[in-house]
Amino acid sequence: METNARRHTPLPRFTGGMILGFGLMILLGLVVFRSARRTPVAETACAPSIRLTSPESGTLYQAPADISIEARVEPSRGPAIVEFYHGPIKIGESAAPPYRCTWKGLRYPGHYQLSARLAGASGLAAESPTVWVQIDRDPAAGEAISAPSPERR
Repeated sequence: METNARRHTPLPRFTGGMILGFGLMILLGLVVFRSARRTPVAETACAPSIRLTSPESGTLYQAPADISIEARVEPSRGPAIVEFYHGPIKIGESAAPPYRCTWKGLRYPGHYQLSARLAGASGLAAESPTVWVQIDRDPAAGEAISAPSPERR
């Protein structure tokens, strides 16, 4: 008996497990390749830092007050601009060491948070830790000065 059936070689079947395994191998290769690329030591060693040197946290001022703020940048390489902030509000800037700013005419008692941000020419940036200062009422005035309410504006 002769059969007209042809005999053919079966092709390998790709199952979901093989495809998943191949995908995992590619993903593992990418992770290993990316972790092998390291940031140069010189780049991380030169990351600037900034801190407020004046005033110290907890300093008490009498209203009306002028607060002299000073920041120190380390390492000090190349041109940089230091911006001084009360919360999110910019109160001044300085483009050359010593980085200083004076916040003038604070009349309202309360607690104020101060910080500084560094914007270097190389694109590196840093922010200082927050320093808190307190403005107390003027003892000669007798009464505390209060901030104007929105209704009186």
